[in-house]
Amino acid sequence: MDDEVGDNQPYAIEDNVDYTIPLHGEGRGLPSVMIEIRQDRIRTAAAAAGWAAQLADVWLQIEAEAQRL
Repeated sequence: MDDEVGDNQPYAIEDNVDYTIPLHGEGRGLPSVMIEIRQDRIRTAAAAAGWAAQLADVWLQIEAEAQRL
């Protein structure tokens, strides 16, 4: 199965129903992101570790790009 990446689908961040991003991110003027991973994609420890490694790699790329700006 291929990974599917979307932009706020089907969810949008809303101040009246969300907490962490509006308070700790947007409320403090910090860039923020919400990542949703289906439970069936992280069912095993190996699958969860795989996703953690992918997210860590992407985060390091984002951080490096931000430092160049």
